[in-house]
Amino acid sequence: VLYLLDARYGDANGFFSDAAIGTLWKNLYVDGVKSSLAWSSLPYGRWIHVHLEAAYEFSDNINFMSRVDNGDANYDIGNVKGRIAEVYFW
Repeated sequence: VLYLLDARYGDANGFFSDAAIGTLWKNLYVDGVKSSLAWSSLPYGRWIHVHLEAAYEFSDNINFMSRVDNGDANYDIGNVKGRIAEVYFW
């Protein structure tokens, strides 16, 4: 399983992975265009701007490009490879 982000310490439904997407997430925009809330909406092999909206307010840690526990040995997971230019929260 690959994770774009995982916020399950703050909300049990705060994950966005190639296997499933938690109900915390409401809207996904890719390069400014509203897209299906699905892993397949994320293009591969190029820079993209991702805007992900939560359905409600939450507060806690968010892991980017990895599982919330940074790689629990009990799960078959990998880390997403890529570069992050900027991260904004509001």
